[in-house]
Amino acid sequence: EIAEHDDKVADASAAVAAAAAKAAVLRDEIAQLERDAVPLREARARAARLVADHLQSAYRLAGEDFFRLLMNDESVDRLERMARYHRYFSAAQVDALERYNKALAALAVQEETLEQRVTEATASEAEHSRRIAALEDLRGENTDLLARVKEEQKDRAQERDRLEADRQRLESLLAAISRKALGLDGRSFAQSRGRLPWPVDGKVTHAFGSPRAGGRLRWNGIVVGAPDGAEFRAVQSGRVVFADWLRGFGLLTIVDHGNSFMTLYGQAEILTRA
Repeated sequence: EIAEHDDKVADASAAVAAAAAKAAVLRDEIAQLERDAVPLREARARAARLVADHLQSAYRLAGEDFFRLLMNDESVDRLERMARYHRYFSAAQVDALERYNKALAALAVQEETLEQRVTEATASEAEHSRRIAALEDLRGENTDLLARVKEEQKDRAQERDRLEADRQRLESLLAAISRKALGLDGRSFAQSRGRLPWPVDGKVTHAFGSPRAGGRLRWNGIVVGAPDGAEFRAVQSGRVVFADWLRGFGLLTIVDHGNSFMTLYGQAEILTRA
């Protein structure tokens, strides 16, 4: 039951990470669309001003004075000059209107795309929140499940027997892995003794060699109280030879560093397989 629950938590944690990544991509795309819309809005404003200027000029030229000139003015040269000006302003007005229409069309496309991305981002953020809530529910269920199991294992002798079985199970696994040695050079690992980095940041809750099971057994590893979902790292380069759930150790990763040196990382919330 714990194994099944751990798998559910792993899936939910991966889904939260995927939803967060999708939301981040959409936010970046929205920001870029907003930046791209700025010059389009400026172009629309310039085109609008140009249209307004030409309309005012055309009105002044083609208004009442121009028609009165057609009816009453006897100067042919002046009449021809005014007619040329009128044609010029009419052509310029058409050009200004075309520019304005193009700016409007481009901006409309940009704003429609932006609106779609905002809608997608809103939905993605809601999905992200929903998945986080589901993950927290699963974590709560896991806590309750583990508490129930712990309650059932109050008998120290039973706990010792369980831990011994877990140890034997792990030792059998390590023996099987050792028989399939990869031929890696472990000298670098041996030379790094005492200088290896921590696999994860957190407070040590159980030190190596500290008592457990009522003093009948000792911790043969280190337990670090890391935050939920914290990433752990191999302390040195090597090859992953095991990555799966193992009773007593939860989701477990074993890394072979060569020359019989291996490091083990248990109780993970999620394992990322390349």
